[in-house]
Amino acid sequence: MHARTTRLSRLAAFLVAFWLAQGSVAAASEEVVGRFGDNPKTGVKPERIRIASVSRWGSTLSPGSDLIVKFQQPGQALRFSLGVPLVGSSKVRYRVSARSDSEEWVDVFDEGLAAGKPTWVDRSVKLEGASALASEFRFRAERASTESSAPRRLAAHVGAIRMVRATISQRDRPNIVLISLDTLGARYMGFYGNPAPATPKLDAWFRDAFTFRRTYAPYGNTLVSHSSLFSGLYPKDHQRIEGTFPQPKLNSLVAAFGQAGYHTAAVTENGYVNSGFGFDVGFDSYDDGPNKLLRKMRPGERTGAKETFRRASEWLDENSQGPPFFLFVHTYEVHTPYHISSKAGRRLADSLTPDDTRDLGDRTGEMVAKYNRREMELTRADLDRLSALYQGRVRTLDDLTANFLAGIAARGLADNTIVVITSDHGEQFGEYGKLGHGDSLHGTVLQIPLAIRWPGHITPGRSTADVELIDVMPSVMELAGIPLRKGVTGRSLAPTLLQHDTPIPDEPSFSELRRTTAGCDQKAKKTKGGKETKKAKQGECRKLWIAARHQNWKLIRSVDGTERRLVRLDEDPGEKIDLSKVRPEKVAELSKMIDQYIGGAKTDHEAKPKAEFEAELDEAVAERLRALGYLD
Repeated sequence: MHARTTRLSRLAAFLVAFWLAQGSVAAASEEVVGRFGDNPKTGVKPERIRIASVSRWGSTLSPGSDLIVKFQQPGQALRFSLGVPLVGSSKVRYRVSARSDSEEWVDVFDEGLAAGKPTWVDRSVKLEGASALASEFRFRAERASTESSAPRRLAAHVGAIRMVRATISQRDRPNIVLISLDTLGARYMGFYGNPAPATPKLDAWFRDAFTFRRTYAPYGNTLVSHSSLFSGLYPKDHQRIEGTFPQPKLNSLVAAFGQAGYHTAAVTENGYVNSGFGFDVGFDSYDDGPNKLLRKMRPGERTGAKETFRRASEWLDENSQGPPFFLFVHTYEVHTPYHISSKAGRRLADSLTPDDTRDLGDRTGEMVAKYNRREMELTRADLDRLSALYQGRVRTLDDLTANFLAGIAARGLADNTIVVITSDHGEQFGEYGKLGHGDSLHGTVLQIPLAIRWPGHITPGRSTADVELIDVMPSVMELAGIPLRKGVTGRSLAPTLLQHDTPIPDEPSFSELRRTTAGCDQKAKKTKGGKETKKAKQGECRKLWIAARHQNWKLIRSVDGTERRLVRLDEDPGEKIDLSKVRPEKVAELSKMIDQYIGGAKTDHEAKPKAEFEAELDEAVAERLRALGYLD
């Protein structure tokens, strides 16, 4: 496999240190110095606890049993979250005591919570006096009422337990806001050449940021691509493939931010970025979004990005004045189904197809699935209308994202916050005989936007070098001065971001595809009489394909080498002309790169039967995946 090392990391580290020390008077800040679960000597491991839509790592408290949490060092404040008891449960009295070494316990917190709407409430305890040097804490829960008529059920949970201390630094460490606009392909932004005015506000923001013109996703699927984003690894290495459950553990780089003193949080819209798929690893708080089944929602409740950015803004209001934070925000706003919730989006969609103003609504997801399975024929007019509806959704997303970004500035956070905007994959509408994104290695799906902004540190600029989604987290980590662990494939782009004349090494980039026809391996074969017969054998419709890109050449090849397609991207950006037969030397050159890429990696990541997959899924998540077109 090709080497992807951070060759200029020393230069980047120097530049980061230089920027952090410039023009600043010493200022007080905070950092997280310990979390529940950090100390293996306690023998107590945190568990994932979900209340409403928010998951936090913590523990369920039972009467008569204590949770003891030990930290390696003391701090100035203890922060944690408490679960509000369910309606019908007993009022809970939460008590926290502290001690240092083997001294007596000292009570530092005592509060009763009445039953109500399930949620987490955040609490902070200032440690002073006898508790100032405490490193050991005891959490207890008991019924607040002893009356015989009181409910006997006790629902008590504590989560996100962390120790915080004040620090004196030359300059506050940068906050991080990572925004993933799911399914937004680069070609549908005006900044990347779309003639339709779908993204006027994002285009303006991109012009004031450092942008990458050729950024590629590792896979055309939400779960796989985001797993690569957070791990800095290709799919072949993290081995998290759609359609498999349980998923391998995600070795997320977010944990490094927590270890460096950051408060980490995520606000998402469920689906394949759900905490149940392990994406909450390393996060203090992970909000999956509404847990209500889509089929039970009224149209007005399907608010998408509007609701997601509102929740993210609330999180900023409550947490932005504490330790430096890492906030991940993810929205499915432009994913199927193509509901348009804004007047601006509707006007754009109808202007693109003035003779066809159909509102296909919930049918769009079904149309995509059936078209790809050759169960439905669509005319060019149908495909154009689907594209128009998608772009109407993009126009809606443009306004909502811009409002959220303006809110960051209005809170006074812009100057010391690194904001990254990207996507996991794009969308195609009939190109190469496909709809959607899950079954393609073409640029229509794999080329995604990427912009990074940090006022006063990163000046606006553009790079035309090939970069990848796996490069995002290593870049942000180096900008924040956080060491990158060994074994990460992604490279840091920080040297180029901080000093524009530093070139990005010319290395090949790769993407994968393991699923050629959505649902094909689970679709029952039927006889003419309509009787169900033997289902397709597992893997019958699957084949591992790799796309390799280098110096304007791209080869899409099956791993066994029996099928291949070669294109020249600078002369044929639409990838329409196959040159594999006329340029065999290029096929051989890129095939060697693919062989090196595969190396000794396992290639037999066949999914378990879908019935097993769905049986282990939370029904709300399964329903969300069906609505997004991932499950039948």
